[in-house]
Amino acid sequence: MTHKEIISTYREICNLILNRQIKSSFDKLDVLVSSLQNGTWADRKEELETNYKFMLQYTANGVSDPQQESIYANIQLQALDLADCVTDALLERDSSNFVYSQKRIFCINSQPDIESIIKELESFQLNESLADLLQESQIASNEDYCKNHDRLLSGTFNRLWLTSKYKSDETELCRRLLESPSFDVTDKCVLVSAVTLGLMQMFDEAKFNILFKAFGDSDALIRQRALVGILLCLYIYQKRLELYPNVTGQFSCILADKSNVGNVKNTVIQIIRSKETEGLTKKIKEEFIPDMMKVSPIIQEKINLKDLMDESLFVDKNPEWEELFDKNGITDKINQFTELQIEGADVFLGTFSSMKNYPFFYDICNWFLPFKATHSAVKELFKDKEIENAFMPMMRASLLCNSDKYSLILSLLELPASYKEMMMKSLNMQKGQLEDMAADDKILQKFNNANTITNQYVQDLYRFFRLHSRKKEFSDPFKLSFKFHKLPSFQDIEDRASVIRFWGEFFFSKNFFEEALSVFEELKQEYPLDAELHQKTGYCYQQALEFEKAIECYRQAYLIKPDNIWSLKKIAFCYRKLGDSQNALNAYLDAEHIEPDDLSLQLNIGQCHLELKQYEEALSVFFKIEYLSPNNPKVRRSIALCSFLTGKVEQAKKYYNKIEDKTYNDWINIGHTELCLNNRNEAVAAYAQSMRMLNGNTDKFDEIFSYDKEYLLQNGVNPDELPLILDKARYEAQC
Repeated sequence: MTHKEIISTYREICNLILNRQIKSSFDKLDVLVSSLQNGTWADRKEELETNYKFMLQYTANGVSDPQQESIYANIQLQALDLADCVTDALLERDSSNFVYSQKRIFCINSQPDIESIIKELESFQLNESLADLLQESQIASNEDYCKNHDRLLSGTFNRLWLTSKYKSDETELCRRLLESPSFDVTDKCVLVSAVTLGLMQMFDEAKFNILFKAFGDSDALIRQRALVGILLCLYIYQKRLELYPNVTGQFSCILADKSNVGNVKNTVIQIIRSKETEGLTKKIKEEFIPDMMKVSPIIQEKINLKDLMDESLFVDKNPEWEELFDKNGITDKINQFTELQIEGADVFLGTFSSMKNYPFFYDICNWFLPFKATHSAVKELFKDKEIENAFMPMMRASLLCNSDKYSLILSLLELPASYKEMMMKSLNMQKGQLEDMAADDKILQKFNNANTITNQYVQDLYRFFRLHSRKKEFSDPFKLSFKFHKLPSFQDIEDRASVIRFWGEFFFSKNFFEEALSVFEELKQEYPLDAELHQKTGYCYQQALEFEKAIECYRQAYLIKPDNIWSLKKIAFCYRKLGDSQNALNAYLDAEHIEPDDLSLQLNIGQCHLELKQYEEALSVFFKIEYLSPNNPKVRRSIALCSFLTGKVEQAKKYYNKIEDKTYNDWINIGHTELCLNNRNEAVAAYAQSMRMLNGNTDKFDEIFSYDKEYLLQNGVNPDELPLILDKARYEAQC
């Protein structure tokens, strides 16, 4: 079986077990067990199925057993665990997937015992504390020590990541390292990530327990990583967790502490925020950068290149540049970019996406390292105190996630000394600005702020799953919809409605309408008289092109707030999308009673009359708009068309002549009016101009002309002349 076939069968088995179709799950499990050809697993499966058959027999015989539901749940748990183990063994044997390739390599190599791991990792923090006291002659040996530590940390990460089901050794290792005050916080963060990654790969209650323990740590760096892991895995395994009250119970205890609720609520937002990253990266690449590139040559022309050596240029901004930015709309884009940064949006993914190919990132562990200037891969750059002073403010800032900080430093290590010196000058010039921003508490927030830590960690995770060279071989959690409000674990959260509305509003503000709709539909049941909820639900349906449901929601909102014209306009809009011009007109007329002088409303009323072929009524409305808003090109076009359709050809010609920016449709209609007035040459010229504007698309022209033909005949045009007139226009269009 291929990797894909094994995973597909495994997921089907799990779904069958969770849907209480145990017999069918055993049938499917037979497929995996027989492929594995391992007597131990076959015996375990046979024993479990036999026990299940006994239970079925007792039930059929009418034997009452108060423990029946508990026994059934236990059979489900054992069946799930068996499916996990058999699938894992089969994949480890046959799969070419990256994870299982790594597992095979890991299993071949001998691993240190947990006592050795703990001793070495605990001693590292002490060694770092003493590093400043080392003599020059000892620096080389200290570097070797750092490299050995990094290798040991990587090996421990792999052990915790690649071990599918933890045994006592792994559990004890994690417990002791988390509890040890001598164990480096950075190392603890890495191992929490290893447990998270392993849990995402395969369910293991022991891993959940470790993450809950890590959440109880006093250090925010460890606690927030654990919380992100807990939330992602709760979502991944939401249905399965109904059988694990210990896991859901521990999460309930977290939520029972009021001080945790806000943290959990905001952490969910940081996870949800990842959904906008792809669209934001595309927008920056396709809109922001091209606009900046257009302005760049203009600025270069205004700069005397020889003045680039003048250091004052680093400080003083040319006011002409600001004018250029304003004129080209760049200032607005920069402000938008800055606002997104302040919000915590991931604006740098595109910048660093091509900088994840360094050997440093070949080691999975390094994707999850909190940034440390003392890490063996980057400490070379910071040996020079001047360089350290220039670069460390940026490294401490929240602008970049940890992964991107490593990418930046690794790229700097490859630069010639002259380029490094130039960058140092630039950074030193901006040092004051960075400090000012930090004091202003906008972009550079407190480093240990929970939201900042969470945001950076989510971005680290996102980069791993989206930028790793073998990314397609991982199950990407960021492809999930993140409807956290549906999780059973959140049903009893204090002030639940406020919490989930907070998430729904965030979805809505970022145009994730499917997810927002799921929240708003639930809240509507609890708050049936909240007009805004009904409006936003309707808008979500409208964006999903479910116009009937949208109308129902908008109508409910209007019943609650009958003076709200927005709801009526949306009702009308949806009816028009459904092709129901009469009901759209009725809604617009109701809105007219509230705002009789709303010109856009009047225009829509006129258009509905036009669609209903009520041309005189439409004309009356359009003349009203013209009176209220002279020189309105939309109204002129509508009056001209209605005049023609009602046989007022001279009037139609008059209004078409007033239109300045004529479209190909306008020229067709001008041709019609001239033809009806027996001005054949003028008609030919107008038709030819329309054809030229359509770039020779004769099919489009013929389609429009065919639709209008009946009105020409009504105005007395000879049908036999029409082919001749059109051919004449086609010849002229080619000239």
